Amino acid sequence: MSKILVTGADGRVGHQVTRHLASRGAEIRLHFQGAPAATTREQYETVSGDYGDLEAMSRAFDGVESAFLYAPDSRISAALFKAAKARGVTKVVLLSSASVVKAPPGNNPIVERHRTAEIEVASAGLDWTFIRPDILASNCLQWADSIKRSGSVFTPFPHSLRSPIHESDVGLAISVALFDARTNQQAFNITGLSLISIREQVESIAKYLGRSIKCVEISDSEAVQQMAETAPNLTLEARQKLVDYLRKCVDTPPPLTEDFERLVGHSPRHFDEWVSDNIMSFSGSPR
Repeated sequence: MSKILVTGADGRVGHQVTRHLASRGAEIRLHFQGAPAATTREQYETVSGDYGDLEAMSRAFDGVESAFLYAPDSRISAALFKAAKARGVTKVVLLSSASVVKAPPGNNPIVERHRTAEIEVASAGLDWTFIRPDILASNCLQWADSIKRSGSVFTPFPHSLRSPIHESDVGLAISVALFDARTNQQAFNITGLSLISIREQVESIAKYLGRSIKCVEISDSEAVQQMAETAPNLTLEARQKLVDYLRKCVDTPPPLTEDFERLVGHSPRHFDEWVSDNIMSFSGSPR
């Protein structure tokens, strides 16, 4: 198989994509926004540059047959995928989001960024596969500071149900799609193994830490304000919509899908395994 470009290779998902591709013996070029570590440069061919730097990205795409990309800023999406096509890339596997099929068009910049990326990949004339996680288990890392500082997690709806998926499983799904042409022009809405409430997620972290963690219920307005600190790029309307969605998931949880198993041939990991793999992120001193 020809060379594969992995962009955002220093990200949580990009790192896993690299790991899974390397285990398959793939020829990989790694893209970083900043400078890669010396040990990485010794192991892999590396390139650097921001998605918005089309000259740098054109060099990254040169000589590559397929590429893994995150959804870029909507303003540069069309130009980026056209640059990939112009340099000979034939297939893109895009890390998208299940929100593109769940949320109506509106002012949520995260949803619209993924929605635009999907449209522009197809418009560029590339083969594509969209990997759409419902929610990444790594989103729980937003609780790390409050757990370290106060032994508490603050949420408006402790009983809200989600289906968090391990980023290693996401990386595996992407690596399979990069190798398998049968996934072309398909979208996979992948979920974790089971539905688990926010309170149960907190209890799992507490179990592996070996100490209790309080799950403190807060008001909607407090949650919106808290989100302004943890996700400052979101508009007020987007933050309110996320809180509304948490409320909805108390009684109407998102459906579990079989897309991950259909793609890779086995079930995704249990949430407890993600906690075990990342427990050190919840111990020590707050930032």
